[in-house]
Amino acid sequence: MKLIYSKKNIISGALIFCIGDTIASIVANEFSVLRVIGISIIGATIYAFEIPNVFIWIEKKTPGILNLKKGMYRGLLATLYFNPL
Repeated sequence: MKLIYSKKNIISGALIFCIGDTIASIVANEFSVLRVIGISIIGATIYAFEIPNVFIWIEKKTPGILNLKKGMYRGLLATLYFNPL
């Protein structure tokens, strides 16, 4: 694993996880501004490091697979990795 912190990864991590968690908290009627700030910080730090490394690992696992099959396999690996269950 490499330490890949770029401005793009930090902003993407903060926005993606903040938006997803905010939608879930609104649906569950548990919205909190402090939660939004906390999730943004976590997304900008931990997830900004983790996500690029996961996709680099997925690319290394699928070098010789054809386009459609490779896309499906990459999607499956990403789903398995990020599935909370």
